[in-house]
Amino acid sequence: MPDDFLRDKQLNNYESEVLHVADDTTLTGSFDEIQETVTPKPERIIFADQAIAEALKRAIEVIDPEGNTSIIMIETPTANASRSDEAGLDFALDLAKNQHTIILSGWNSIAHYADNPKWQAVMAYPNVFFTRLPFALNDLRELINKAQEDGRPFDQLAIDLLSIEMNVSMLGVLKHNLGHALNDSTGQKMTEWLKLAESVFGEKSQEELIEATQNADLNQVKSELAGKYYPDLFVDIEGTLFDENGEPNQKVLDLIKLTLELKRRPVTIWSGGDVKTLQSKVRALGLSCKVTSKQFFKDVEAETVVDDMTKEEFESTYGITAKNFININDLN
Repeated sequence: MPDDFLRDKQLNNYESEVLHVADDTTLTGSFDEIQETVTPKPERIIFADQAIAEALKRAIEVIDPEGNTSIIMIETPTANASRSDEAGLDFALDLAKNQHTIILSGWNSIAHYADNPKWQAVMAYPNVFFTRLPFALNDLRELINKAQEDGRPFDQLAIDLLSIEMNVSMLGVLKHNLGHALNDSTGQKMTEWLKLAESVFGEKSQEELIEATQNADLNQVKSELAGKYYPDLFVDIEGTLFDENGEPNQKVLDLIKLTLELKRRPVTIWSGGDVKTLQSKVRALGLSCKVTSKQFFKDVEAETVVDDMTKEEFESTYGITAKNFININDLN
C-alpha cells in the first residue's frame, strides 16, 4: 500500500457511514443504533466514510497488528448528522472511556476544533491523539508510538465544562419548547417534549417534569463546579496573557508552553470578560487549551493561578480559592 494512500481521497468521494470492528463485522445505521451494538470494550473500531474505511482498516492492521488502536474521523456523516455536525467527536467521547488508543482525525486544524467543548472533552483523555487529514502511514505509526509513552494528564475540568454546556443548552431548549408543547392541540409536541425532559430529569409524571423545568435555574447549572478542586494551571487573559496594550506577554506564554511540554497538569485559560471575543486572540498564539469564563468557578479551588490582580483581589472578586498564586510581576 502506498505511504500516501489517503492523499488522493477527497470529500466528494465519500459515500456513507461505516463502522468496522476487528472481526470484520460492518455496522451501519444511525449513530445511536451503532452505539447500542458496539461492545463496551471493542478491540478495534474504525468510524469513517465507507470510501476510506477499508483502506484505514488495512493500514492499521499493518502498523499495529497486535494492538487495539481505533481511528475516528470527526466529519463522518451519520443518518442523523451532517459532516459539519462533527459526529465523530460524540463517538470518540463515548469510546475514549474504554482507555485504548484512539486516533482522531479531521479535515480542519486544531484551532478550528479547539473552541468546541466536545473537542476539549475528547482530548481530555490521555489515550486520544489527533492528526489532520490527509495523513500518511508514517503519521499513524508515529502517533501509535507516541501513545505508548506520551503520559499527558487526564483533564477532568474539560469533561465538567462540557457537562455545564450541555445542561445549559438542554434546559434552554426545554424552557423554550414548553409553551409550544402546552399549546399544541394534537399532543405531538408534548410527547416530544416529555421525551426530552425525561432525558434530563429522569422518569417523572408530566406535571413533575413541567414543574422541574419551570423551576430550573440556569445560573445554578452554571455553578456545578462549586466545591471542586482542579489541578490546572489557570491563566488570566486580559492584563496577564496579554498586556495593557493587547500585546502577548512572553513570560506568561513561555510558562504555558513549558507546562504543556512537561505534561504534569492541564492548562486552562480564563477571563472575567467576554470569552467569545477573546478566544480568537488566544488561538492566534497557537494555543489549543480550554478557554472559559471565571464566572463558572465560584467556590472552586484552583491549584495554580496566574493573574495581574493580587491574590486577595482575585479571590474576593471571583470567589475562587487559589492554592498557589502568581502575580505576573513576580514572574522571572
